Amino acid sequence: MHVAAKIVRGLYVDSVALMRVADETRRLPGVLSATVLMATEANRQLLAEAGLAAAEVGDAGPDDLII
Repeated sequence: MHVAAKIVRGLYVDSVALMRVADETRRLPGVLSATVLMATEANRQLLAEAGLAAAEVGDAGPDDLII
């Protein structure tokens, strides 16, 4: 499985909006799973525990968006 992430620095987005974007992204052809969330410590921990913490996530902060 290929895991990739993009960090958008300094962009806050409401969690409800992020869930909608993730849901729409998962519907795209070839996409098995997608997550869009703020890079809080708790969210980064969840990604790590699930084995989905791409290297880019390591230095993201709570005001950054993880795609």
